[in-house]
Amino acid sequence: MLFRSIPLCAFLLAALAMGTCLWAEQTPSPALVITINEPGAHALQIIDPRTACIVGSVPIPGSRYAHEVAVSGDGRFAYVTNDAEAVPGAPHERVPADFISVIDLVAQKQIRRVDIGPGSLPHGIVVVGGKLYFTAEEIGRAHV
Repeated sequence: MLFRSIPLCAFLLAALAMGTCLWAEQTPSPALVITINEPGAHALQIIDPRTACIVGSVPIPGSRYAHEVAVSGDGRFAYVTNDAEAVPGAPHERVPADFISVIDLVAQKQIRRVDIGPGSLPHGIVVVGGKLYFTAEEIGRAHV
């Protein structure tokens, strides 16, 4: 009888945990933030590290590849490096600029997009002393 009740208990605990995930809406402190890149879905996900539940997902429009994240010292803002989506058939000067998304983690929305320039490929993002630093690469050049 005990053997039969273990799977039932495990199922009930999993259902309870999933239900908790469904109702969690506020950004926890601290929070774990990750980028996701799936066909048609580029976003920053906010995860509660205590429960491993996704509590929010912030879409990043115009991103072809959201890949690095830095968080402000107060934990309110996340900064995400993005390679822009190419416009098929557009000449190089009309290709959208690669950019950095500024995400308000409390409101769970993108509040600003900082264009870096077409083909700049921003990387190595970090917040130090309240300032944001990143590197940008181009063919044959690197900017800091």
